[in-house]
Amino acid sequence: MIRVCDLGLYLSCPRQIYFTSRGHELKMDTVEYVEHLLLRGLAFQFPTLIKEERLRELEACLDKIADERTQPKEKIDEAKSRIDIDEIATGLSKALDDMGKGCLLEKIMPWRVEYHMCSKHLGMVGRPDKLILIDGEIIPSIIKTGDKPGYGIWKDDRLQLTAYAILVEEEFEVSVKHGFVEYARYGEFRETKIKRGDRRRVLRILARVKKIMDGALPDKSSRAPCDHCGFIDMCKTRKSLLSKFFGD
Repeated sequence: MIRVCDLGLYLSCPRQIYFTSRGHELKMDTVEYVEHLLLRGLAFQFPTLIKEERLRELEACLDKIADERTQPKEKIDEAKSRIDIDEIATGLSKALDDMGKGCLLEKIMPWRVEYHMCSKHLGMVGRPDKLILIDGEIIPSIIKTGDKPGYGIWKDDRLQLTAYAILVEEEFEVSVKHGFVEYARYGEFRETKIKRGDRRRVLRILARVKKIMDGALPDKSSRAPCDHCGFIDMCKTRKSLLSKFFGD
């Protein structure tokens, strides 16, 4: 089965799919990864903090989440230092002013959390961060801990949401027209439409990922994150072996 998160790996660099599908694990001990975990954990607390009007407790909430992590303390401390609580609080306050408490909570309060779904037809599985239920419509929602675009959502985020929308439609026999993205670092919440073109692209990527998992070595992406990729040595070795037999 192909996981929805594999689509994100493919979009980052297809070779990550090649190596993970052969039993190699992604590097999960970096400060960046710890920072991601802290922000993600904090984002799951947003609905409660907003509902109970406790935004002033954001920093204390982050400290509690950090204390529960098992990574080395120096990495946790460095990860915490990268998170701007004031910026998050400003974003949440603005969202409250723009949408109102009731409307905002409606869009971020989960109906299901990390609900596992499977499409046997497509050979795809996934667990969106949240499923939101609004007026009978089931809406997939994902939490992102990196940068935000100037407006709308990133293309990769849109494709991930589309994949989850496809799973929701098969699981619950409903039509999904929208998706939500929470940019946790900024306390911002954005909505997007699920587009036909994105549905077609998800299916194309699924087919490509399957070929890679079956053994096809893909080209490296032009935007591959080589500087902090845990597979860089294996990738270089593989390239050298291919060059030896087939030329550069």
